[in-house]
Amino acid sequence: MLEGVFYYASFDLAMFIIRVVLGLVFIVHGFAKLKNLKGTISMMGGMGIPITGIIIPAVALIEFFGGILVLIGFYTGWASLLLAIVMVGAILIVKMKKGFVNGWEFDLSLLAMALSVLFTGPGAWVLF
Repeated sequence: MLEGVFYYASFDLAMFIIRVVLGLVFIVHGFAKLKNLKGTISMMGGMGIPITGIIIPAVALIEFFGGILVLIGFYTGWASLLLAIVMVGAILIVKMKKGFVNGWEFDLSLLAMALSVLFTGPGAWVLF
């Protein structure tokens, strides 16, 4: 009996922790991109990313607002799906050539967290 109660409390707590960390990381990174959008577009264009004038603003908005949605637990399925897509793009287009260590390991962690929220839901501790 106690194991069942502990499991559900643990699951909701775990999803809350994942959502808070994932949301905060994406809010900070999205805000940094939005704050210096021209510089970010220029830097990413130098890395060979196509149509940066469209992709980078979209990524910045997804990261910022997606992070907020995941953090508060509202539309977490859609937000985490979009964040996962952004991470797949970051890994394949930008980070893969750098290797795993100091390359795409952090992005893979964020991808795993986003997929966890997508596949399990936000848990019980949400604002909406």
